[in-house]
Amino acid sequence: MVKKSPSIRKEDGDKDRTRTFYINYIFEKDSLQILYTKTADLYQDIMMFNLKNGSGVAFTFNGLAKWLIKRNYDFATYYSGSKANISMSNRIANRRDSIQRCIDDLVSCGLISLEGTRKAERNNLLTQVYKFTIPGNIISMLLELPRLTDPSVIDRLIYNIMSSIGAHLLNHHSFIVKFASDIFFKSAKIEECSDAIIDRLRYLLHTHDIFNSQDLDRFLEVVLYFMISWRELSPLFFENVFKKALLKLDEEARSIILLHEKIQVENQIRQIFPPQDWERMWFHNIHDHTKLVLFGKCTKCSEGYPFVVPLIDYFGTFTDQKVHMKCTKCNCDNSLCVILFEPFQNLPPPWDMRNQRNNQATINGVTG
Repeated sequence: MVKKSPSIRKEDGDKDRTRTFYINYIFEKDSLQILYTKTADLYQDIMMFNLKNGSGVAFTFNGLAKWLIKRNYDFATYYSGSKANISMSNRIANRRDSIQRCIDDLVSCGLISLEGTRKAERNNLLTQVYKFTIPGNIISMLLELPRLTDPSVIDRLIYNIMSSIGAHLLNHHSFIVKFASDIFFKSAKIEECSDAIIDRLRYLLHTHDIFNSQDLDRFLEVVLYFMISWRELSPLFFENVFKKALLKLDEEARSIILLHEKIQVENQIRQIFPPQDWERMWFHNIHDHTKLVLFGKCTKCSEGYPFVVPLIDYFGTFTDQKVHMKCTKCNCDNSLCVILFEPFQNLPPPWDMRNQRNNQATINGVTG
């Protein structure tokens, strides 16, 4: 009788199986943040099977397992040397639990769907049939991207990723999501924009201590927030993508999109308990979706006050969590700190902002 081999070994960085599975775990790295964990490698190999098998083509457990036994480094290494004579059926039986848990995790976050059942190849028992979803195809292509070297192939894959994201979002019956879909379609045609979006998306997927989600749509939402808020990521994005997509909409749709954005920004200010004068101005402008009520505090005269800006100007001007502009009270340039997130007392001087952003960009660098 063949002795059962161990399942994927638990190691530093592997997640507790009782915890909720997040898409980020596919990109989990070891404690040194250098190599992917063995469990992450298995998730990634399952996702890569999608491309080898044909994107969106239905598959069974055994079809996937046979490929993984040969392809996964941990499996292939274990079944070498003195264990090379173990039959494929026994190898699959020994690794069934590990593989099935990973499949179940990927189903739970919508990357794989359960399509039904069909008869097994060697008996009359029913076996489950799976299929990779559009979000699953997107993650598979993102994993394939760093393995490519031909620039033309890379460009084509990036275009396919962006187009797939646009098509995926187009299925939602929502003004704001369809607007996002158009943004991804437009960005696919501009190399600077598509490269920045892909880079930011891969960064988020590799970052476990900042943002986690079971839903790819949430990652896409945060990516668009970065693209709008951090103009440095792609200087072309606002004028050539965001603004054109917004102006293309009919008046009703454009008003709804602007209202979504107004609510999002002003809610961020509300959460830091702004003073009453901001609340009064906010109340009097609450029904005007074209205007945004902001709050600033001067680092020179220490005056804090609310003010109104056209919403479209906000997207073109205010690009970070805080931005400095001219104070209308003391007329000092670059002294009024526009506050969107942090408590008012935690204001850095304006000359520190650029250094902070550069340092953060260095910290946020992700490889792999």
